[in-house]
Amino acid sequence: MAQQFTDADGRTWEVHVDIPTAQRIRRLTEHNVLDADGKQGIISTVDDPLALAEILYAIIKPTADEQGIAAETFYAAFHGEVVTEAKAAFWEASPLFSPRPAAGSSWSCARRRSGCGGPWRTSSRAR
Repeated sequence: MAQQFTDADGRTWEVHVDIPTAQRIRRLTEHNVLDADGKQGIISTVDDPLALAEILYAIIKPTADEQGIAAETFYAAFHGEVVTEAKAAFWEASPLFSPRPAAGSSWSCARRRSGCGGPWRTSSRAR
């Protein structure tokens, strides 16, 4: 689900993090926002306003390009309450921090690699 924030110049930006967007973020900033194993790393990264601005610019870059908004222009309007609002939009839009599937779902089982039955089952406990 896309989230929004408004920069200090009154421009509203949509924040949506999916696989193509995550690839663009990694390519432009070298941050991997979908690395669940590095969750603490992305938390501290997003707490850095400069890194957050870089990540958000990578997210909104297609729209910014259409509007002729250069990175420097975006960064200049990224301060004060905008940072707080933008950070909240990022967390809401990021699948890394969305609710996890229920226990027993195929995603949950594959993530743990145990306890769910099937040929990959590594737990010896009976179900």
